[in-house]
Amino acid sequence: MVALAATTHVWVVVGGLLLALVVVLIAIDRIFAWVAKNATKHMRNDNAVTGGMRNVMGAMEEFVHPEIRHVHEEMDQRKSESGDKDPSER
Repeated sequence: MVALAATTHVWVVVGGLLLALVVVLIAIDRIFAWVAKNATKHMRNDNAVTGGMRNVMGAMEEFVHPEIRHVHEEMDQRKSESGDKDPSER
């Protein structure tokens, strides 16, 4: 009788641990889903990369791809010829 009670107790503990593990995994999944949903809302913001960061990324892009510098120079030249201002300067 004691052996039966001991094995039943072990199975209750093992079952409880498995149930707790499943609950924790579901909670982690829901938390990550919530974070991902909120992060995509933030990343869709067009102003996420502004000011100095945009300048740093542009400079790094020009360093990696030198041909981009020519495109930027031509765009600047066309703007100066047409008299149009950059929309960010308005």
